[in-house]
Amino acid sequence: MVGRRGFLAGSIAAVAGACRAASDQPTTPTATSIDVSQPTSSNSNDRSTSSRAATTTQPFVPGTGAAPFGLGVASGDPSENGFVIWTRLADGAAGNPVVKGEVRVRHMVSTTPDMSDIVIDDESLTSEELGHSVHVTITGLTPNREWFYAFEIDDVRSPVGRSITLGPSGTRRIILASCQHYEDGFFGAWRHATEELADLVVHVGDAIYTRGGVGEAVRTHGSTRPESLDEYRRRYSLYRADPDLQAAHASLPWCAVWDDNEFVSDFAGAGPNFDDARLIAAHRAWWEHNPVRSGPPLDGEPFEIDRTIEFGGLADVWLLDGRQYRSGQVCDRLSGLPAVERCAAVDDASRTMLGQRQENRLRGGLESHGGRWQIIAQQTVMADFSVDVGEDTGINNDQWDGYAAARDRLLQSIGDAKTVVLSGDIHAGAVTELDVDGSVVAHEIVAPSITTKLDPVVALGLMFTVGAKPNVHHFNTSSHGYVVVDITKDSFTAAFRDVSTTSTPGRVSSGPTAIVTPGRQLTVEQ
Repeated sequence: MVGRRGFLAGSIAAVAGACRAASDQPTTPTATSIDVSQPTSSNSNDRSTSSRAATTTQPFVPGTGAAPFGLGVASGDPSENGFVIWTRLADGAAGNPVVKGEVRVRHMVSTTPDMSDIVIDDESLTSEELGHSVHVTITGLTPNREWFYAFEIDDVRSPVGRSITLGPSGTRRIILASCQHYEDGFFGAWRHATEELADLVVHVGDAIYTRGGVGEAVRTHGSTRPESLDEYRRRYSLYRADPDLQAAHASLPWCAVWDDNEFVSDFAGAGPNFDDARLIAAHRAWWEHNPVRSGPPLDGEPFEIDRTIEFGGLADVWLLDGRQYRSGQVCDRLSGLPAVERCAAVDDASRTMLGQRQENRLRGGLESHGGRWQIIAQQTVMADFSVDVGEDTGINNDQWDGYAAARDRLLQSIGDAKTVVLSGDIHAGAVTELDVDGSVVAHEIVAPSITTKLDPVVALGLMFTVGAKPNVHHFNTSSHGYVVVDITKDSFTAAFRDVSTTSTPGRVSSGPTAIVTPGRQLTVEQ
């Protein structure tokens, strides 16, 4: 029997220990982005721009990559006239290079999945320095429709991928996901996600892990924690060769940000040594394996990944970096408990989670929202998850509870903007209220993990403490999966999908649905 103090200890341990895997390693630059502006074919305007159905008519089932495209293909960061397409020349899970030196890689964009109506046909250069990864920024396409793309090298063609261009629309659908530990389970959730007819995947971090899993492993990393750039590339390759994850990358455009496990547990990057070899490597490897618009990271400088995706006049999606610019963690540990005691330092106005540049950019966007939904996609739980422990208050100082003044600044800047925060990190699904002086200003949707487990005692403690807080309207530490987010002018709906992880594709079932409507009204349907 676990006593009340045990529950509290477990609760705080869970909040403090969520997503703690150290992901360390260098990130190597990918191929330089190339803007390709070519006219589309005459049938490019054959679809309506008035609804989501114009871009997502039916599920797309891509093939699985084989050498030299053993990591498959991906697209990301869509706009009204294009997106980024990606591949990396490797044999698959082992991550062995399959070419040497500089290589020219052909890329094609078509209006059809059989690649019979090619409207862009060009090539780009990659090299060993870039890990033989390829990023191509495609532009010049017609808005609000689906497109198909592929790569070729030496007459060998990659699997065909699917992406979309954005534009005016009455509704958009997002898949929200986080925390995918290879050893903790199969990635069947990603296979089911490809069937959701979504417009975009928003992944809020912990895309790989470098530590072991929790409890009995479903499968194994097969190697120790990566230390070198080559080892880090191989860890990414292991994940990206998974056929279910590969299918999701090939069939849906992604917008990803990192959390701590792409670096090291509880990474707080304010004033770090950016010359540290492991941190440089982590930046480079992350960029090598993600279809992002930014150029490669530069040694000795912060690597900016925050950006905005615009859904016409419907919504703005703010992708934030809550790791690289944050102040260091404060407060002393509670005696006998794996947490810290809430101290006065968390209310220090000089402390930051996002850094001044990001704070200013987000504040300006919220002030000029124009009635659009403002969707803030970031890593760690923003809601108050503090737990009373006798006369003390325990917090996870890695979450926004450890940056209370910064949280207050952000929430006060929301004003009358229709705002929802998308988070991950804690391996639990949640729906919370965010308030300023007792008035609700926004809501938060926390994605469950794709696979990453919590210790069972910790999970139980969380359910009995955090799950009982009045600002928490749904809390589940036992489910895995993702959230389907539907956005219309007058509603924001988040439907939780629970997916088993011991087999693939696993069983999928519907969890609760949270609906936010004008006036910041929240309904949670179980």
